[in-house]
Amino acid sequence: MKTTLDRSALLFLKTLYETKNLVNAANQLGIPPATASRMLGKLREVFNDELFTRCSGGLAATWRTTQAMPDVIRLLADYDHLLEPKLFDPKTLKREFKIAGVDHGVIFLAPAIAKISELAPGVSVDMTELTNDWPVQLRTGELDLLISPMETVPEGFPWLPLWEGRTTGIVVRPGHPLEALYEKTGRVTESDVIRYGFVEVTWRPTTYYRLTQSRLSPLLSERNIVIKTPYFMGA
Repeated sequence: MKTTLDRSALLFLKTLYETKNLVNAANQLGIPPATASRMLGKLREVFNDELFTRCSGGLAATWRTTQAMPDVIRLLADYDHLLEPKLFDPKTLKREFKIAGVDHGVIFLAPAIAKISELAPGVSVDMTELTNDWPVQLRTGELDLLISPMETVPEGFPWLPLWEGRTTGIVVRPGHPLEALYEKTGRVTESDVIRYGFVEVTWRPTTYYRLTQSRLSPLLSERNIVIKTPYFMGA
């Protein structure tokens, strides 16, 4: 029949092996000598061996005890290691993080790169293109993170808002006629905007891009698109 040994029994066996004296082992462990004597009796039953015999110097370990001691020491070390607090040291980390995003996602990431290089010199970042398959890529570990505009996050994904808001903006070059119109009237209407050509950013994931396009007013849906690009920063 197999019998389990708890940590206190193993620690007592190790201490008795080192001190070779029952009273000294008991004192070192802070237990009464009577308790130590009972523990030794129990260990003798478990191992089916005397474990220690009396000699002129105190107690001498039997061959069975000497043979078992390396395993006892290893088990105690493993137990102590298990209970040690696991402290994360970024300086010891060596890995590459793969982050997908639209091109202006680097604006959010860039300020952190210097700090990453300082705190975790073994870490590198691979900024890659965001596709419609990002949920699968995150679940399989092909991606570690993504930076993207989206309205809802699928269940099961932790997320953190980098910027919140629903604002539509018109970006024009310096000196554009719309700039002068706004300075003069304080407003720009869709009818004013539709007179000019558009640079269209077809950002990814395209599922969200198509959703935003479906919400455009009928007038803006008829806009004149001069060039399409997948890059915000390119536009």
